[in-house]
Amino acid sequence: MELGSYIERRSSVPFDADAYFLGGTKSSLSLPRLHQFSYDGDASWHKPLAMAIKLVDPQLPHKMQLKHFVQVIEGNESPIVTPADNVKTLETVMAIKEATKTRNLIKLS
Repeated sequence: MELGSYIERRSSVPFDADAYFLGGTKSSLSLPRLHQFSYDGDASWHKPLAMAIKLVDPQLPHKMQLKHFVQVIEGNESPIVTPADNVKTLETVMAIKEATKTRNLIKLS
């Protein structure tokens, strides 16, 4: 078996474990399985934590991104991530860099 076909076959196998957990004030999200954890109403240590399992398209993400990009270029779809979203991401990354360097709190606009 060629290395390229082995890598593509392995990258298409769904993960059965999460590698990352993104936590927020209202809910959290596990990656890559996209399990969302939240409370029904106000958060409390005394309430059960609910888990919602989002349906995930089994296609390879890069192929899906390329198909979406082509649809945007052809005018059939709007971009999922807007230029304004990209500016906010860059501002956030730059603020993290500045906060790390200066050890100061950086407020975002």
